[in-house]
Amino acid sequence: MVSSRIAVAAATTAAALGCASPALAGDAPTGPLVYPSLVNERLVRVQAALDRAAVSADEHQPNAAAATLMSARVNLRKAWISAKYVIQNTPAPPPVVDDFAPTFHANAFTRDGRLKLRPLPAASKSKSKAKARSKSKRVHRAQDLVPTGPAATMYDTAFAVLSLQHRMATLSTGLIDTAHSTLLNSLSTSLFTALNGRDQAIAYIKSIDVAPPPPVDDRPIARAADDPAPVGWAVVMPNVSPLLDDELLQVRGTLESGGPLRAGTQRVLQAALTQDTAAKTVVDTAWPAAPPVDD
Repeated sequence: MVSSRIAVAAATTAAALGCASPALAGDAPTGPLVYPSLVNERLVRVQAALDRAAVSADEHQPNAAAATLMSARVNLRKAWISAKYVIQNTPAPPPVVDDFAPTFHANAFTRDGRLKLRPLPAASKSKSKAKARSKSKRVHRAQDLVPTGPAATMYDTAFAVLSLQHRMATLSTGLIDTAHSTLLNSLSTSLFTALNGRDQAIAYIKSIDVAPPPPVDDRPIARAADDPAPVGWAVVMPNVSPLLDDELLQVRGTLESGGPLRAGTQRVLQAALTQDTAAKTVVDTAWPAAPPVDD
């Protein structure tokens, strides 16, 4: 049975992601998106490990939860390293032609806020059964391993990692008020693994984001009403701001209405509050949300 903490955390994430969903031009393809295997392997492991950690914590198995969180941290760090490699080795998006433009797929998430991910291939159950398969069946299975579906852009890939950093942060905050000893230390480490990793991701994306050309004679560049919306980091990164708002609300609520907290727990949450606030300032300054469009 899925733990109550998972359900609550996922619902909160879904609400934040729902607020963050950008408007997409045209009909958006359905998920799951096909992320590069280099990144997808890590995303699947992080999401599964966080689920297991929550269940272990709810079943009063703090050592198991702490061990699983360590696995989640390792894979989350490697997920961003892999996503950064994808960004660095992805050709520039193609120019807009007619109604086509690469889009950021907000529907890459389920309603409960989980990433729609391709599962990892299952290992063969036994060598004898594997040898017994015919050549035609082996070919058929090999073809089945080829992923189908809309390809994730480098923007989707980066945001997938950012969303799991958010998930690790909110899960850690949600469990930390009653944790102690080994689990408390693991939750603190997990929380700041997520926050520090996101700060690094934000700084990197900010360093590669190309500013639009300056207006001519201080006049904005005109764009036809039927032109596709611009695509790029300016479309993706404003979606990080609602995630930060959600984390700030959770941290403040835990500090102010979660009952008596250990001094060490309070210090962890206060540090997270400061770091989230600083990250939100960077995101809102570098990538302000677009003003609402009048009908």
